[in-house]
Amino acid sequence: MLVLSGRSKSIINLGGDKINPETVEAALLSYPGIVHAVAFGRANGLGIEQVWAAVEARADIDPAAVQAHCAQRLNRNAVPVRIVRVPAMPRNAGDKIDRDRAIKLVDSA
Repeated sequence: MLVLSGRSKSIINLGGDKINPETVEAALLSYPGIVHAVAFGRANGLGIEQVWAAVEARADIDPAAVQAHCAQRLNRNAVPVRIVRVPAMPRNAGDKIDRDRAIKLVDSA
């Protein structure tokens, strides 16, 4: 029996380009003050997927500065177009970040 596990649904498909959210999250986490990050895809008004992110930071952040920081570390299409600071990343029973709940926080912001 073959069992596949992992985050296959979290791969961000940008017009055929596959973006690993962990790569985007690593770039976000390298920004001073950001302690947790979740990157994910969201369709724009035309139905084209874009990279969005939820971040937990120690202090206020300037989303434009975070985008510029990411642009130095990622391909242009992997830079988040929307970055939302959340007060705290939701956690599951295993104390891991609950991606689905973090995405809902951004959707409701």
